[in-house]
Amino acid sequence: MKTKLILLLCLFTANLCIAQKQTRRAYTTIKEYKKLINNQLTKKDLENSIIRGNDTLILISGKEFYKEGVSVKYQPKDSTFLELYKDVVYQKYRKTDKKTKHYMRLWRKPIKIFFSESLDDYYKKEIIKTANILSSQVDSLTISFVDKLEKSNYIIYQIDSLNTYKYSNKLSKNKYVDYYVFWKNNKIYDSKLELNLITYNNIDKKINANYLKQQFFKSLGYFNTTTKLPCYDILSDCNSGNKVITSNNLDILKYHYSFGISKGTDLETFEKNHKKAIETYKKTGTHMLFKHID
Repeated sequence: MKTKLILLLCLFTANLCIAQKQTRRAYTTIKEYKKLINNQLTKKDLENSIIRGNDTLILISGKEFYKEGVSVKYQPKDSTFLELYKDVVYQKYRKTDKKTKHYMRLWRKPIKIFFSESLDDYYKKEIIKTANILSSQVDSLTISFVDKLEKSNYIIYQIDSLNTYKYSNKLSKNKYVDYYVFWKNNKIYDSKLELNLITYNNIDKKINANYLKQQFFKSLGYFNTTTKLPCYDILSDCNSGNKVITSNNLDILKYHYSFGISKGTDLETFEKNHKKAIETYKKTGTHMLFKHID
């Protein structure tokens, strides 16, 4: 189903229950109300309005655009974190073609991992351990393991002298560890992760496992590496087979899967939404709501 996202600039006057549908009492300015409703004000609208400072605020609870989905308060973050996040998600500080737009992408359905028979048990255990830690600590990110290929949406496998089958022709023939994700409307729905032990066959298992975990982590949000993190960090641009998942990585992943900001946007829209949310808070003392509908 096509994802729609409606920004609600409103004053929040009831308890917000994240990730549940419920009745809320919320208001927005006349200007924003007209944008959202695309209609003229009625007498009934004005009867349900309130005055706050110099603004007339219109009740929007129960309106058509407010009936479905999840509305979540804006989640403020400091500028240092946001710039790091924007580099990891949008490649803001990388020397790339500035005309190319990069979008925020994430899994909106549970990830179901299938390990091929070719994959060494050592690598399976390392991925399972990593996935369980991340899934347990990050809201809206659910990872499980299945024993049948047809039940999966994520396949992890290795190719070697005895196993040459590739589960996707999208993966490079010569890369050491490579992944490919498929998405629609910037929602990831399928992934393949490959360890190539044909070309790279004399490397220690611990190093192989570490590179697998690096690419696995990146596949959870189509993340990029960055020079803003130290070499031992799993999202560092530094090439190393001895990286760890740090608190920075967990913060990025938690934020990526929180809904206190718009999802699936490009960098320009992401920054505009943050600016608007900050302005709204300064003006009203309350946080903007972001509405997400699948």
